[in-house]
Amino acid sequence: MRVTALCEIHESNKALANNHKGATPHETYIDLPNTKEGMSHKTVKQMLRKGCIQETWGAQLVDGLTESDFDLVLRRNMHPDIWMFSALRDVHGNAKHDLHPNAVSHHLGDELSSKNITHVFCVGTAGDFCVSHIAIDVASAGFKAYVIEDVTMSFDAGEGWPAMKKELKAKGVEVVTMNGPEVGRVRALGDRDGENGGLDDDGLLD
Repeated sequence: MRVTALCEIHESNKALANNHKGATPHETYIDLPNTKEGMSHKTVKQMLRKGCIQETWGAQLVDGLTESDFDLVLRRNMHPDIWMFSALRDVHGNAKHDLHPNAVSHHLGDELSSKNITHVFCVGTAGDFCVSHIAIDVASAGFKAYVIEDVTMSFDAGEGWPAMKKELKAKGVEVVTMNGPEVGRVRALGDRDGENGGLDDDGLLD
């Protein structure tokens, strides 16, 4: 099963630095509202410059890929008050039915379970944020999670990614490579069962 978790940010999302006067990306802290009734807000770091905005080039798949190349296209951060590094939880830890219905297009855990997926391989951008948060939440949901390092790019490869690798290990996520035995097992299943046939119990999440 091939899944892509697109970030289609609402242009008024409160996690964007440009939506706050005087805010500096990666430096300013704000209180991000918790949309779950009765729950407290959370102070979060302004992580983003304006980008990946809905219906713009930045939110599209890279050249050479179309949505038809994937079994599931998941969209997140479509609500102006909700920020999700992960595709399963917002920054407050709200998941599934506790999430605002407009926060994310699909419940990823349910989608994976419905296809009998057991192992999930995560790749893409950015390794020190979205990719790793997805992998951690996938692992906490009971799946075996991996991040494939050599096809993942981080914002801060010097300090952020090494620190995140330690957190991944602590949370039960394995960091592997495309030439490693973990990915090799999936390749072997594909060779045995034909194109895509060996991916029934493994997910590739971009």
